[in-house]
Amino acid sequence: MTAQRGTWCLGAGLLAVSFLASCRVPYRPLTPHTGATGGTMPNASGPGEISAAVVRIGEETLGRPLVVVQVKFAGGEIPPMGDAWLAPRDSPPCQAGVKAVGARPDIWFAWPDVRQLEFPTEAVDQAGLMVSVPTVIDLDILPAAPAGERRCLRLPVAAAQPQPEWVAPSRWFFGTGFQTVNVRGTAYGDVGDGFLVDLHGGVWVGPLRLRLDWLAGGSSTPRPPPAGYDRIDVEIIGSALSLEMFPIRVGRFGLGLNAGYEWLMADFHAQMGSTEADAYRFSGPRGPRVMVRLARVPAPPRWPGFANRKDGWALSVDLIAARWSGLGPPPATEVGIGVSMDTGYWW
Repeated sequence: MTAQRGTWCLGAGLLAVSFLASCRVPYRPLTPHTGATGGTMPNASGPGEISAAVVRIGEETLGRPLVVVQVKFAGGEIPPMGDAWLAPRDSPPCQAGVKAVGARPDIWFAWPDVRQLEFPTEAVDQAGLMVSVPTVIDLDILPAAPAGERRCLRLPVAAAQPQPEWVAPSRWFFGTGFQTVNVRGTAYGDVGDGFLVDLHGGVWVGPLRLRLDWLAGGSSTPRPPPAGYDRIDVEIIGSALSLEMFPIRVGRFGLGLNAGYEWLMADFHAQMGSTEADAYRFSGPRGPRVMVRLARVPAPPRWPGFANRKDGWALSVDLIAARWSGLGPPPATEVGIGVSMDTGYWW
């Protein structure tokens, strides 16, 4: 029971981490979005250039909806800053637009030269920014000395055109899940019904995901305990290699297919009080496995010129079937239902 509770806690924690990682889709520029101080605040002037680039754009959906923009400054340091605006490209520098409601270091990596700016999504949408209005970000650069100048740093954000400008690339992905195991008919090789927890990850190969799973769990067994022991169960560990894809998407839902092969090892674990005994079957159940995944997937990009993967992250209910062999004839059919989460988006 303790082992099962620990497995549940591990699975729940990893699912939560995966969910949080998938809440924000990070878009990266296909071409540099850079700028330098040229315009100034009214009644201010002076030399000295500060340059920066917009390096990430995303949406925060937990809590208050926000458009999140990350700016990386040249030189490795962030200058003193006042307000920031997401503004139309033809507006006066640092005088119009949607004012930032938050400015902080990058919450994931805290790079010393990156400032994360947050703008209310509702106000951005009402102004048509990034959708129909070419958009820039204005940064009010404060003077380093009381007698110094105050300048405006303007950076391009989005041209609001259909040509590709920003992309959310996904190369590697990781995730976790939980599934039931039901051996149809009767136990196969004394391995009965139970559960499996998986940690999985892999790489995209074109539209396909090459996936490797690490599996661990337990099951019942009709095998009687050895003499001197009062109970016995089966501990399972193994792996699976598969290919999967999400060929169908309707709105925020996708239908995925997974096909592969799994290898499992069984440990018949007997116990009496604190005395334990193990009988290992290193050549345990193995065979082809298929899954149908009904998943919640990323929304299509709301802004022209932005692109992402339709399976960049997924929260799914999985229908699973495997054909087990390896423990003697005849083979057995194993079915199950599971839940899993995975993400390939890295902020």
